[in-house]
Amino acid sequence: MQKLGLLASIILLFCTLTACVNNTGYEQTKLCENLLKETWMQQINHNPNYWVMGADPWYYTGNPNNPAQYDNTAPPSKAITTSMIRVPDCITNVNVSGDFQVQIVGRAEHNSAFIVGSNASTRQVVVEMMNNTLYIHKIKESKDCLKNVIVRINIRNLRELKNLGTSNIYGRDVISDHLMIRSCDCGNIFLSGNMNVTRINQTGTGTVAILGANTPCLGISVVGNGNVRVDGHVGIQTINHQGNGEVNVLGADTDSLTINAGCNGLTTVVGCVNLKKVCATDCSRVYVHWINSNSLYVTESGNARVGLAGAVTNMNVDITNASRFEGQYLRGDTVYARTRNYSHANVASDNKIFASALDSSSIYILGSPKMVSRYASQKGAIIPIWYDAPPPAPCPPRIANQRHRSYKGEQKSS
Repeated sequence: MQKLGLLASIILLFCTLTACVNNTGYEQTKLCENLLKETWMQQINHNPNYWVMGADPWYYTGNPNNPAQYDNTAPPSKAITTSMIRVPDCITNVNVSGDFQVQIVGRAEHNSAFIVGSNASTRQVVVEMMNNTLYIHKIKESKDCLKNVIVRINIRNLRELKNLGTSNIYGRDVISDHLMIRSCDCGNIFLSGNMNVTRINQTGTGTVAILGANTPCLGISVVGNGNVRVDGHVGIQTINHQGNGEVNVLGADTDSLTINAGCNGLTTVVGCVNLKKVCATDCSRVYVHWINSNSLYVTESGNARVGLAGAVTNMNVDITNASRFEGQYLRGDTVYARTRNYSHANVASDNKIFASALDSSSIYILGSPKMVSRYASQKGAIIPIWYDAPPPAPCPPRIANQRHRSYKGEQKSS
């Protein structure tokens, strides 16, 4: 009887272990499929016209926008007036604070400004000049809404633009050899033209959209829920995004880029990028396509997501918490990857990978296990995904004929 009982116990234990192994294998296969599926490229917008949807018709065509049409058809009893302000040609900076609309026109032979609206409304707009700056604001006593007032500015070379209020600022054919932009409220800034933008500082909740940037060195700083969007020939150097909005760059062409991202925002860069460093925290998302770098360092924490595509010689990936690195389309030569806590990384290499998965983290390696120096600790997992040939990577994005244009102020090479 004892032998029969012992035999029954062994059979029961064997069946239990078999069931556990089968269940673990199923969960592991499912987990592998989910983590290998990278969809971050679908979150990148490649159409800059989407950024300025909802802008007044004047921005697209130069035709009168809604307030101007209202003023042109107003009855005589409402006494519409157009006030002209003489603006010296030395004025290069514009400072706006109010809720009226501002229209900036470039390619002007001389500077000038006009205020269009009813007599009562235009008297509540103050225009002052000091040094090289044109200040436009409401009188302190004003409590009226001035959205039907238009301030139109003709300026030869715009070098600084500040939006300190709720005004929407539109610019057509804007010319600048050194432009700095600051926005710190819910007003929007939409500019098109040929602008050497050097700095964008966004601390408000509105949107700054630049179509026609032609800049060799641009720094972007966003703190808050606002958006910054730049399209053109963009030599982006630094992005500091600590907010819940979006930072989008199309047509990047840079020899050095550093990205710091936090909170819950989305940061996307499309072009030809020599990416040096990415630091993503909280629930931020950073996606860059296409990379061509010699050395790259990526750190993540929280629930951050980083997706990269391109080629890199030496790469170091160090992630923790529940963050995720999506790099199966980033071809590396020598890759160092370390994951901790519950984080996960997809990495690929044509030469050598040194992988370390600690705690309950995981690393999926695309390549051959022959080139892997792997180490797993506790519940960590390192899983090679073998292939005979590398998976096809997405094609590098075009830089829309901007790459061979000279920057404003530079001489074209013969």
